[in-house]
Amino acid sequence: MSEPQQPQMDVPADVVSKTIPDWASAPLKACLEYLGDEAAVYRATIDGLGYTSSVYEVAEGLRDLSASVGNQSNISADDIERYRTHAAAAKAILADKQDMLAAHALIGFWAAAEVFAEDLTVAFLAHDSTLLLSEGIGDVKVPFRDFENLGKEDRIRAVLPLIQRRQSREEAPFESQLDLVGLSGPIPAPTRTAMREAWQLRNVILHRRGIADARLVALCPQLNYQIGNKVQIGPDHRYLDAILGYVILVGQRLEAKFSVLPISATDNSE
Repeated sequence: MSEPQQPQMDVPADVVSKTIPDWASAPLKACLEYLGDEAAVYRATIDGLGYTSSVYEVAEGLRDLSASVGNQSNISADDIERYRTHAAAAKAILADKQDMLAAHALIGFWAAAEVFAEDLTVAFLAHDSTLLLSEGIGDVKVPFRDFENLGKEDRIRAVLPLIQRRQSREEAPFESQLDLVGLSGPIPAPTRTAMREAWQLRNVILHRRGIADARLVALCPQLNYQIGNKVQIGPDHRYLDAILGYVILVGQRLEAKFSVLPISATDNSE
């Protein structure tokens, strides 16, 4: 059995620059912390299954080694049978259910990025009320009764979904939110493509029981799915890496915004 691939979760130590004020860096720090924890749990799960899948052979080897030198093994027949059962279950999961583990990780990563984009947008809008007068926000109409008992941040969060309805549904919503506060920008083409695929795969996993729908087929033709196909996520973890890369990219935009330094243009950007 080939060793499962692992997501590359090496977060640069200087992603959260000291030039970024606390109110703006807090969403970034929280997101990176969550992604690190999610990746650690995913790795531990895969590693644990790998160890469990081999414990039966190890136990049998130790028992046979003890017998070969005339010693009585302290590993009982019941222990051997229990190890065999656990190993068989772990091998079956790694062989047939690894997609499920990867799908769960994808959903967790995407949710963290989604919350990050919203929290960062809300933080900027709450900190700089002049942004609320911009063309994309100032003309949003909402029922007064919905606002009467809400605090400032909750009012902003109530408006964001209304703004998103105006945006194109061809791309993930993060950039349209960040554009409201001047934090959108170029994205390397491979990252943009992987993020679009991750978004659509996440949607069909959650809402279509993992069955490809017309939207996934139309927006991600490169995946070669037909309507009704079962989608497969693992063992390719490029979606997790792409989401982390995107979060780091937004962190770089933050640093550039507060240090008034240009972000290097990427030749491979769309």
